[in-house]
Amino acid sequence: MEEFVRESIGAEKKEEDGDAQSLGKTEEDDSGTDGPLGEESTKEKNDRLAEGEEAKDDKKEEAKKGDEEKKDEAKKEGDEGEEAKKDGEEEKVADEEKKKDPIPYERFEEVNTKLKTTEAEMERIKPIAEHHEKIVEYCDKYNITPDQFSKVLEIQALLNTNPEEALKRILPIVEQVQGFTGDKLPQDIQKEVDEGTLTLNRARELASLRAKQQFGTNRFDQYQRKQQSEQQANLQQGMTAAMQSWTSAKQGSNPDFKPKVNDADPDGVYEFVTDRFVSLMNKRDKNQNFENLVRTPQELTALLEKAYGQVVRSLAPLKKPATRPVLNSREGGKSGGKTFRIEDAKSMKEVVVAAAEGRI
Repeated sequence: MEEFVRESIGAEKKEEDGDAQSLGKTEEDDSGTDGPLGEESTKEKNDRLAEGEEAKDDKKEEAKKGDEEKKDEAKKEGDEGEEAKKDGEEEKVADEEKKKDPIPYERFEEVNTKLKTTEAEMERIKPIAEHHEKIVEYCDKYNITPDQFSKVLEIQALLNTNPEEALKRILPIVEQVQGFTGDKLPQDIQKEVDEGTLTLNRARELASLRAKQQFGTNRFDQYQRKQQSEQQANLQQGMTAAMQSWTSAKQGSNPDFKPKVNDADPDGVYEFVTDRFVSLMNKRDKNQNFENLVRTPQELTALLEKAYGQVVRSLAPLKKPATRPVLNSREGGKSGGKTFRIEDAKSMKEVVVAAAEGRI
């Protein structure tokens, strides 16, 4: 039995090996055969490779075409943007040209007429101003006061209209001038000549000397008055400039420091400072002498600053509400008790009750 089985298995194995050998031989024969089937397989491969190359070329062409289209679109958009920008610039130029349009003829005529009128008025006033300036310079040069100038014009007007009255005005001037030469003697010297106590020549010398002394005194007094007038004018200008400068500085640092618009408005810091400044200016001591003399712009500024400081300090408590310190409960001196503010009381009764409870 075993032998039969072994033989059977050996026979089957041999058959299988034989089949395998025949099959391997057949495959070798097929693979090694250069028949029509092998040629067709190579051709297909070549065709597939060719188709792949063509597909790659087509894709490259499409990509290239797409890039060109994108470039064309970008260029087109750029051209459109340039055109839009150009149109915007043209519109802007057009708007500017509209703004530069000539003004209406009526307005031009109005302005031109006013200009011509102003120029004509200036031409008319110009010689008057020049003549006035020359007169002022002449009077300053020879110390002619406005009163003297006015009297000379009056005398000349009387000479042209009423000579007799003009003579009455001129004779005192002539007699005064004759005193310089001794032709007109003063009354006291003339009396001495009449009494024979003084010779005529000596009297004339004395009269001339007295007139010259009086003239010199008058000239000196006139010069002093002129100097004082100029000094007073310069001082006034300096005072005005100092006050304006000080006021501008304070208005720059304190917006509330400005004059009120209407007289009916309540007074503000500016009015309070002005009143305080005037009060300080007029303040006198027990001997009725002024305590705050202002002789220079610096003293004026110092007094203004003093008045401003007093007003600001007096108004400082009014800028914030007055509050009383809140006292704590008296219980053991601790601060944890309930407190009461008089400002919060609604009636006098609440104040009395709080005071009785020790909460004030």
